[in-house]
Amino acid sequence: MARCNMALVKIRTERDLNQGEVAEQIGISRSYYNQIENGTRTPSLPVCQAIARFFGKPIDDLFPPDQRDVTREFSPPSQQPDKPAASVAQ
Repeated sequence: MARCNMALVKIRTERDLNQGEVAEQIGISRSYYNQIENGTRTPSLPVCQAIARFFGKPIDDLFPPDQRDVTREFSPPSQQPDKPAASVAQ
């Protein structure tokens, strides 16, 4: 399920800007920017960088990592209690 990027919505509305104004300043279409805010499209790194520069914020503040995906991708495999750990041959 897509998640709305509330950080982008918040900073944009606090600065009294509409999506078209932001999109024009960073060089993308309003439709693309709308999809980024609504979480239906993942921006490329250069687009993330342009948005962060425009708002004067670190990328991580505007595009926080999804902890569920990071945890799932980098978690070590669980050891099965009924199997002994492999021993190192000497």
